[in-house]
Amino acid sequence: MRAYLRFGAILMWVFVTFSYRVLGLLVSPVSKRADHFFRRTAFRACAKGVLAITGIRLTVEGLPPQAPFFLVSNHVSFFDVFIIASELGCVFVSKAELGKWPVFGFIARNMSTILIDRADFRDTHRVNAEITGVMNEGLGVVVFAEGTVSQTGELMPFKPALLQPAIELRMPVLYASIHYATPYRKEAAGESILWRDGVSFIRHFLNIAALPYCEATLVFGEGSVEADDRKQLAVSLHRAVKSQHRITG
Repeated sequence: MRAYLRFGAILMWVFVTFSYRVLGLLVSPVSKRADHFFRRTAFRACAKGVLAITGIRLTVEGLPPQAPFFLVSNHVSFFDVFIIASELGCVFVSKAELGKWPVFGFIARNMSTILIDRADFRDTHRVNAEITGVMNEGLGVVVFAEGTVSQTGELMPFKPALLQPAIELRMPVLYASIHYATPYRKEAAGESILWRDGVSFIRHFLNIAALPYCEATLVFGEGSVEADDRKQLAVSLHRAVKSQHRITG
């Protein structure tokens, strides 16, 4: 019952925040800068509300970056997006299926999420061009460099393909890590927060929303990482994230 009540509350909160987002869409033909402001502000407010309604208590360590930036993070749960968006209001790169999900697909499409078909290698070129365009507009981009959610909470190798825009723009890459915990019952984190293969998005959401609460920690790394090619950049970023990474649980 708790999970369904929270989902209903999220629906209402999305409606409220999207009403604000509409202002940005209305002014976008006249002022891109104003559109970006309304999008970023609406996204942050939406994300903060989703976390509060779902019972996710967030602690932030380190300093959030100022746009424009290119940032990579580990990936544990769908709620990673709201964890980061609550602080940055940034543009995410996510799998194409997200655009079809109820409610959250609506949020993604209207918050300028770049959707990628991971089954089609050729789609990487289009996505990298979009990432470049977004950063040239002075916005921040976040990529989950593992390419998928971790099944165990362990940090998986980073895939280099979507790091190419940072190489071409000679932009240092920032990094962050996300960790969840359920102090009242440690096992609940692994049972409910990790997004296992075969678990639908709705089931994953309900599993987390059914918890009394959970704690999340977002750690922004110190400094940035640079490299001459994307493969080396992926290795160096993985090392940097691993140095501050904690397994969810």
